[in-house]
Amino acid sequence: MYSKFSGPLQCQNGWFKNENNCYFFSNDKRNWNDAKSICGSYGSMLAEVISSGELDFLKTKATGYASSFLLGGSDIEKEGDWIWSTSQTDITVSDWDVGEPTNSNGEEHCLQMSSNTKWNDVPCIHQTRFICEKK
Repeated sequence: MYSKFSGPLQCQNGWFKNENNCYFFSNDKRNWNDAKSICGSYGSMLAEVISSGELDFLKTKATGYASSFLLGGSDIEKEGDWIWSTSQTDITVSDWDVGEPTNSNGEEHCLQMSSNTKWNDVPCIHQTRFICEKK
């Protein structure tokens, strides 16, 4: 996207560009609701993966951190019905680890990309790093 004032789309300092989106990989650990609020305060949302290209980008970047990250998916509304929380759309591109999601003890309703970049469901109160995304 070009503007007559700014040239090619740029991301603010500390954010990474992929296609028409910018991504922020937090250093802070927060629970899912707090992470969602923090992303909102940045004018963004918890990352929602809608293409295999986007998934590959996030996995490649996350590998450099050797850490787990919360994403914007949950099945809070209906167990087993995984949706992106901001757009309220079904998760159609995914990378669940073998045997996941498990909903262990009936308490795992939030989406985490583990340090091996595979997806796992975790309790929403679990504190870990998170990824924000904005257009």
